[in-house]
Parts: sequence; structure tokens; C-alpha cells
Amino acid sequence: MARLRDWAGHLPGRARLDRLAMMALCSGCGLTFGELRQVRGHHIDSASGVPVLDETLLGRLVACRAGRSRVLTELTEAAGTGYLFRPGRKVAAAKNLVSSWPARHRPPAGLPLLSARRLRSRASC
Repeated sequence: MARLRDWAGHLPGRARLDRLAMMALCSGCGLTFGELRQVRGHHIDSASGVPVLDETLLGRLVACRAGRSRVLTELTEAAGTGYLFRPGRKVAAAKNLVSSWPARHRPPAGLPLLSARRLRSRASC
């Protein structure tokens, strides 16, 4: 995970922000790919110092893990009312919105392609 975070930090522009959002929301908050694509900046409250996602959006209370909270707070502030992951999209939930990102942005040899599902499974570690 550390090597993937390092790789994500060196991606250019929007690709870097999208990868960090995917990692923070899936591995830091345990969101599914369906939930990942719904989250907008105003759905996250960081006033307590720990980012907490809007309970009405997900149907449960979700707080971000400490190791991902700083990144998620920064992404939230930058997003405003827009989507955190792939904010420039034309529709709220395109068919391959989440799965197409890793297909276009492949990590270097030795690092796995991580899906939202795999990142989510890392949330329990």
C-alpha cells in the first residue's frame, strides 16, 4: 500500500487526485465502488478532525481511518460540492466509471492493479 500511495502521489494532475480519492474512500473508509462514485465534497464533515461521511448518503456512519484522514480532508476541501472521484464526469454513475480508471492508469511493474474492491478489503487491515 505504501508503494501504491507513493506511485499515486507522482501521477500528474487529476489522475493523482482521483487515485488518492479512490484510496482514501475505499481503503480509508471501506466504501464499495458504488458508494465511491456517489461521494461529493459536501458529504464529508471534517470539523471534528476526523472526516465523517454523511450518514444519510450511505445508510451508516462512516469515519475515515487516521492514516487517510489528512488526504481525505484535503480532497474534500478541493472538491467543494463536486464529486471527489472523477469530478468532471457528465453523468452521476457511468457504467465503467470506477473500473476504467485503473485500466488507464497502470502502476509500474511489481505493483498490482488495485480495484475498489481490493482497496476496500485493505480497510480492515
